[in-house]
Amino acid sequence: MPTISLTDIGRLRFSSISFFLLLLLVCTIFVQRLWNRLGNDFSQLPRLSFRGALAGVTLWGLMFIIVLTMISGARELMTPGAWVRTGFTSQLASQQPAAIGDQVAQEVRRQLSLQSERLSLQSERQVQLHRLWLELKRWCVEHDGLYPTAEQYATLPAQLRLVPGDLPAEYVYRPPVMTDEIPAESSDTPLVIEPAIFSDSIQLALYQSGVVAPVESP
Repeated sequence: MPTISLTDIGRLRFSSISFFLLLLLVCTIFVQRLWNRLGNDFSQLPRLSFRGALAGVTLWGLMFIIVLTMISGARELMTPGAWVRTGFTSQLASQQPAAIGDQVAQEVRRQLSLQSERLSLQSERQVQLHRLWLELKRWCVEHDGLYPTAEQYATLPAQLRLVPGDLPAEYVYRPPVMTDEIPAESSDTPLVIEPAIFSDSIQLALYQSGVVAPVESP
């Protein structure tokens, strides 16, 4: 047998209208009885019929709707975009600004975390170069002030010759030239240079003076 029923949206609207009418009738009966009860103590008050109470409650409801509409209009003027039009009524806009704010906060936290990691890695790179400097100075003390050659440098501990980080790359060693005709290079000459493998595009260098600083552009 065919059956006729309302859709889900229709049932929701029917339930809402039914609840509204029931609430209107309850308020009407309450107002009528309250008014007539006051009439027992104040003889000047006329008796209130059900129709009059219904008209009064409906009028007050319309006035409240006008007041609430004015309040929502004032809020819209103070916060543009907070309300959106949906048919004959308006409702609060979605929480998209809040979602955007959360995304911005997450991006800021991510950038701060990356910056902290970069600073930590850069500090570790400087410490590693200082360790290599101490080893090279120890070599100079043991070999009459001469730096190791490229072949001798390769015999140093591997943990000192490797750049800290995920890539197992070695430093570029540039031994000073020491001959009778050519004097020793100045202390501002790079002795050890990092390979260009870091995302910050900064190459640190260990100078003969023991200073660790970025490589100067030619």
